Amino acid sequence: MEPLAFNENFIFVNDSCFLSLRAKYVHLANFTISANVTPLRERKSLHRIFFVAPLPMAIVSLIVNVAFSAVVLTGLRIRRLPFKLYSFLLARSLSDSTGAVAATALTLLGIFTSFNLRFFVAFDVLLFMTSWFSSCQMLSVVALKLISVARPLQCRKLVTIRLCLSMIGISSVGAAACAFLFGFLWTFALNPTWTWPIRCTVANCLAPIISYASAAEMLAYCSVLLLYFTTLVIMYRVQQYCDYDGLNSFRSKGAASITALPGISLRKLGVCMCGYAVSYFPLVTLGAIFFISYDTCEKIIFQWYSLVYLQGWVRIFLLIRAIVEPLVNFYIDRKLWLVIKQYACYRSESTPASINRDRSINSAIASRHASAVNAPDALEIVNLNYCLTDEKGDS
Repeated sequence: MEPLAFNENFIFVNDSCFLSLRAKYVHLANFTISANVTPLRERKSLHRIFFVAPLPMAIVSLIVNVAFSAVVLTGLRIRRLPFKLYSFLLARSLSDSTGAVAATALTLLGIFTSFNLRFFVAFDVLLFMTSWFSSCQMLSVVALKLISVARPLQCRKLVTIRLCLSMIGISSVGAAACAFLFGFLWTFALNPTWTWPIRCTVANCLAPIISYASAAEMLAYCSVLLLYFTTLVIMYRVQQYCDYDGLNSFRSKGAASITALPGISLRKLGVCMCGYAVSYFPLVTLGAIFFISYDTCEKIIFQWYSLVYLQGWVRIFLLIRAIVEPLVNFYIDRKLWLVIKQYACYRSESTPASINRDRSINSAIASRHASAVNAPDALEIVNLNYCLTDEKGDS
């Protein structure tokens, strides 16, 4: 049994589960997980999977999420994006940006220093928190779309800005609490000499953590996909109903919902569903492996190196997920591109040459329409913002 590359002197040496296993199995009599005798090949493998491979992904994730957050903030500021929907996407990207910054710092520390258990736990807590926060935001977004399709007449009353902000706040606090509890138990389990305030071992800490976290991850994944599928079915039936009865008949039966439904297309929902399914599928697969293969302390200790190696792959897939989701939003959402186009147009119209040109045009028009007192100001506003009057994108 090969030992691992941790900077702790011994791991599990005082753990009750490990001591009982040593007494049960004779070949474990001299077995310890130590740092000083770890083979160089395993050190390099852990170093690559935990620090070298995630570094470029963390940088790309930071760039993509910062760009997405900037576009959404600009769209909200110029009132081109609905706040209720994009507040969740903005919160998700801000969380992923924060996680990418911290992940970049931790990977750089890990590259230029030795493999340290504190980096291991900190990286775990960080990505666990951002992953759960992102899952909560995706659940909220899909639930919002489902409500707008299933209950269009009551959607505006049911979903308010205060409710959206409350859901974001509750999900952020819950994700942070779960992540820090996760890291707290990890730290206690990997430091068996700590006895206050609880005696945390592999049996009562690590095994439940792995099982519960994996089960919750699979449950959240299936819930989001179920909400997506339900929304797709309802939208398909609505479109079939509109095509069959005609627009006038549909307007007479649901006049208030006619403005809410066309904005949500089957194509956009389908691409969102596929993007979510693909980006989270590796994480759920690894979670299922954890749930099945590491449910007892005996399996955890005997297969400790494989467990740590899979944890490294979890980090990589979490960073890939943080890259894929904003790119999918950019691909399917025409409103985001309209915001970029309109902001670039606004910046070009704010140059000194364009302002002088607009002033000359406005003065010429004002001289022709001197009877209209407020005409110059109104015309100046129109000229300065004429490129912002592009056609509206899909809701």
